[in-house]
Amino acid sequence: TALFTCINEYGEIRSMNLTSTKSLNEVLTSFNALKVSLKQYGHPPPAIVFTDNVRGDKNFLNQLFPHLKSVDQPFADETAVDVVRLPGGLIPKLLSTAAECDDVLAAVMHKYLQLSKDENSDFFIVGLDAEWNKGSATADLVQLAFKEEILLIRICNMPTCPEQLQRFLRTSVFKKVGHKVIGDVRRVLRHYSLNDGVANGIFELADTARNLGFIDNLRTTSL
Repeated sequence: TALFTCINEYGEIRSMNLTSTKSLNEVLTSFNALKVSLKQYGHPPPAIVFTDNVRGDKNFLNQLFPHLKSVDQPFADETAVDVVRLPGGLIPKLLSTAAECDDVLAAVMHKYLQLSKDENSDFFIVGLDAEWNKGSATADLVQLAFKEEILLIRICNMPTCPEQLQRFLRTSVFKKVGHKVIGDVRRVLRHYSLNDGVANGIFELADTARNLGFIDNLRTTSL
């Protein structure tokens, strides 16, 4: 069996079909109904189609929506785009134990707290992101990007929250910045059954970008 799902640019499901095979003929009726609906309500036909089986679906989609042939611009298998490199020769540090995390994070925070005194600075920006396995409600990896350090903390290997990680989350001197960073921080806290009050200084980039007029719709914009 297979499940075919068609969504629009807003992430809204326009068509969903549970079929007995992966043959596209089984969803032809549904696609034709979708074409009628788009025309009936004055919507233009799809301009771009994303699929996880481009070679297999291409002919079917071109026959269904002939205008797609005019915008078909296949990409070469290899491009001349340069590989992105970290600035200044930064090398991420992978921290796999609580002891490593405490030692390294304590040293990094001490460095910037000392700088805050020397430079009379009230805060430092730190990029925060979390990764987790599909279906999990907690985080497995915490990524911290300081100005001169990148730390990858494998909290999946740490049964209890490292003391210095708690300290980092609590202090508002380090502003934790990111897209959907609030959800990332909450996953980390849930991993250790900690309440939301443990974390301070969280700064959501998407809300700020929208408030400043850089983006209009958070659902259709990638940061």
